[in-house]
Amino acid sequence: MNCQSNIQTCPICTIEVPAYMARYPRLICSDCLNSADITDMDGNIVYYENESITGGFISIHIINNNKVIKNNHYCVVKGINCYADEHRFGGIVIQAL
Repeated sequence: MNCQSNIQTCPICTIEVPAYMARYPRLICSDCLNSADITDMDGNIVYYENESITGGFISIHIINNNKVIKNNHYCVVKGINCYADEHRFGGIVIQAL
């Protein structure tokens, strides 16, 4: 992250994005997240949600066309190993490892 200009770089595509997420310096940009399937370490499609309106974290894996709810934070985005977690103020963030 370049603190002087308040810019950080997506670790996948290297585009510069505003550094409003300094807490998450290896944050994957929304363009990369929206343009790729996110998979678990076994290659199954996975997506993440808050467990309830008050927060929490769950991973939803598509295995043999069935939704399987887990609490697995590790994933792969465009071939890069990543870690998903609950955002400080709700929602989900995914960072490159």
